[in-house]
Amino acid sequence: MGDKLHPDSAYVMQDKIGLVIAKGLSVVVKEKPANPVDFFGKWLLHQSSIQKREKLEKSLEKKVEDLKKKDSIDEANQFKKKSEMMIKK
Repeated sequence: MGDKLHPDSAYVMQDKIGLVIAKGLSVVVKEKPANPVDFFGKWLLHQSSIQKREKLEKSLEKKVEDLKKKDSIDEANQFKKKSEMMIKK
């Protein structure tokens, strides 16, 4: 048999999906909530919002750096202030 993964395994391994699921399940086992399915679902939603915020922060940081490179320091600082306000929401 070759080293090729089953398509389902490959899907779960993309974008670290398997790692997130494993971490979430370990939290469920550790916390032992009364309703583990509900707890796990809410935990996944929370992780999703964290990942979205981190992606937005990286995108905004890149934009600021790009503006700084273009000698637009004032514009970069204004954009940074606006982006920080967006992240806080």
